[in-house]
Amino acid sequence: MQTIHDTKSALEKQGADYLFKKISDLKKIKKQIIFGIVGGRSIAGILKNLSDLLPQENNLHIFMVDERWIAIDNKESNFYVVKESLKYGIFHPFDYKHDIAQYQKEFDNYGGTFDLVLLSAGEDGHVGSLFPNHDSIKSTDKKFIKITNSPKPPLERIAATKIMIQKAKGGLLVFFGPEKKGAYKNFNDPEITIDACPAKLFKEITRGLVLVTKD
Repeated sequence: MQTIHDTKSALEKQGADYLFKKISDLKKIKKQIIFGIVGGRSIAGILKNLSDLLPQENNLHIFMVDERWIAIDNKESNFYVVKESLKYGIFHPFDYKHDIAQYQKEFDNYGGTFDLVLLSAGEDGHVGSLFPNHDSIKSTDKKFIKITNSPKPPLERIAATKIMIQKAKGGLLVFFGPEKKGAYKNFNDPEITIDACPAKLFKEITRGLVLVTKD
């Protein structure tokens, strides 16, 4: 795992270059690539830069690492940010009108494991919809779960579990902004557990890059 400290704009470009290289390498050995993406504005710039590199026709299947229990065309949905930022890809949004088992089946049909993940750490160290010392991070489920008591609104969400994230073959984790300094400190503290800082799950992904703004 490598870490880069730089300005946000520089990191967005480096992150996109890194993901494009990984995608290009995977294309040589896989017909279909599963790319898991979280919500949040922190990842928008990376996706916009990646759009400039991706060909219009590609085999990149976009699944949500987490999603709010709202309509996908709602501007507050995680998918809305992803679709707004990434021009090309085969999108698999989660429709809350359907059950999670249907989304899991769709995910399994394309291999059932994230080839790449794009994650952003929250101020409290949460990642996706896995929150510190919460049922979500403590779940031992191997499939997508529904969260009904999220400590951060909205209460209802769908989330890839820690086991699913741990199995990812590579990816990117970002700590953007001065408000993430505490989370990054906890991420590097060997005394702090994954339950207390879910972003530490990323340390178990061997082929990963961490991007941290220097400010």
